[in-house]
Amino acid sequence: MTDPGRPAGSRAGRMLRRAAVAASVLALVATTASAVGWRAVNNLASNISTIDVSGELGNRPVKATPAQAEQYDPVNILIMGTDTRTGQGGGYGNPSTTASGRGHSDTTILLHISGDRRRALALSIPRD
Repeated sequence: MTDPGRPAGSRAGRMLRRAAVAASVLALVATTASAVGWRAVNNLASNISTIDVSGELGNRPVKATPAQAEQYDPVNILIMGTDTRTGQGGGYGNPSTTASGRGHSDTTILLHISGDRRRALALSIPRD
């Protein structure tokens, strides 16, 4: 039943206005979140400094040609990093090992370099 005092279609009009307001608010929230994310990424990128160390490397090996590359054996390299957590909360790890400066295993990466020196594969092994 329709109310004689109310124009026909007013309920549909209110629902349409509510949907338009909700879409506008959602668009405003998405735009604001994008702007904040863009500013954060640019702020992080501006904090990265680079240094050209090519002059400090000394004699560099000559790039192997395909005929020379066949002479090499594949190489596996285990890369391990440590974290002493110096000055960061005493609740982590064994204090006697941290105090001695040995630290704890933080990063473990197994690097495989192919015999033809065209491919390298790195496998990061999680600590936990």
